[in-house]
Amino acid sequence: MNVAIDDIAPPAGFDIKRVETENWDDHVQALAAGFGMPIELTGRLFGAALAEAAEYAAFNAYVDGEVASTAALIVSDAVAGIYNVATPDVFRRRGLGEATTRAAVAEGQRRGCVMSTLQASDMGYLIYERMGFRTAATWTSLTSTWPGSSRRGDGKTPAPPSYSDR
Repeated sequence: MNVAIDDIAPPAGFDIKRVETENWDDHVQALAAGFGMPIELTGRLFGAALAEAAEYAAFNAYVDGEVASTAALIVSDAVAGIYNVATPDVFRRRGLGEATTRAAVAEGQRRGCVMSTLQASDMGYLIYERMGFRTAATWTSLTSTWPGSSRRGDGKTPAPPSYSDR
């Protein structure tokens, strides 16, 4: 999904902080909880050195001092790529993912980007569409749970494949 960057207003009314080395663990915690990933794996995939990368910025939303959502920005060729928008279940349906997305887009605009792009999940699609993002392309994604995964419940039987056209 794409949008002209000037069409997205910055967030208002939320406690949003830019992710720095000091609050990187909050970023990783929100990613792990929001995506249902083990915290150890998430920490290895998203090392704190990423916070220092010139092309990268991330934003955490907080509720009562607890990290409640996160989103990341990667800038390339005047395009603000929005990635890893994650909100743990307990904080969903409060506008926090939208707020962190808006913060990332606003940072892209500050850096001179003219458009923003993201890949929407089924959960986020209508939110991004309401924000002004429009579908540029679709594809089919096939997923399945591997035997032994705790996501199925019994740890033995793989889940049937799921299909998404977003």
